[in-house]
This record gives sequence, structure tokens and C-alpha cells, in this order.
Amino acid sequence: MLNWFYETSLWITLPLFVGGFVLVSCLIVVALRPAVRRLVTDTNEWDRALAHVIGTFGVFFGILLALVAVSVYENFSDTRNVTIVEAGQVGALYRATTALPNETGDPMRDLLDAYMHAVINSDFPQQQLGILPDASDTEIDEIEKLLHTVDVEPGEEQAE
Repeated sequence: MLNWFYETSLWITLPLFVGGFVLVSCLIVVALRPAVRRLVTDTNEWDRALAHVIGTFGVFFGILLALVAVSVYENFSDTRNVTIVEAGQVGALYRATTALPNETGDPMRDLLDAYMHAVINSDFPQQQLGILPDASDTEIDEIEKLLHTVDVEPGEEQAE
């Protein structure tokens, strides 16, 4: 639903978001002006009423800033967790290839090493630029092909 917000440049979304919030705040002030005029009959009290309005906007902007900070932290945390899980899975697969015969295990470890280098050196910089990364796709395809060539023989406990 909010993909347009993430796909649009920061130089467009930030002024749009802040400007929209300020516009809504100003419209609220204008809408409440008749009620405030009826309630505050002494013109010397206008400063106090204005101070309350400014204080309220300060609270709203503080809440807005807190929500943005929480959202950014959640995105960072989710990305970090996904990266840790993927690194663990690649490490486990790398260790598992040591049980394979050398004609299959050595190329698999080389492909896993190439995959990690492609992710770190190509995919991450592409993601930083906002581009969907595809540099590691060939290594993933090659790993999958190599996995399909492995012949698995049932162990003694499976034969019973």
C-alpha cells in the first residue's frame, strides 16, 4: 500500500510528508479559530491561546518524529535479522558440503564463496542505490544445478 512512499525519492517524500502535516495543522488552527474567538474574549489572552496551539503542534511533531524513528528502526532490525539468517544458512550449507565427494563439494564451496562475494560487492551497493539486485542470481542458479546432480544413497538406518 505504501510502496510509492519507499520508491519515491527522499527529496520528494520528505517535503510532501512534512508539508502535508503542517498544512493539516494550519487547517485545524483555522477551523478552530471561531471557537477560540468565542472562548477567549480578552485580546490579551490571545498570546496564551497561541502558546497552547504551538505547544500542541510541538507535541504532534514530537509524536510524528517518534513514529518515524520507530519505523526506521524496525526496518533496520528486520533487515539485520534477515541478513543474519541468510548468513547462517549459507554457513551451514558450506559446512554441509564437506560431507560431499570432492568432485561435487569443491565446486559447491567455490560457488558459495562466489555467491557471498557477489552479494557483498554487487548486491548490497545496488540495494543502497535503490536498485533490485541481480548480481548473485547466476551463482544461485549454478548452486541449484549442482545440488540436483548430487546422488543421495540411503543410509543403513533407512534401509530397514
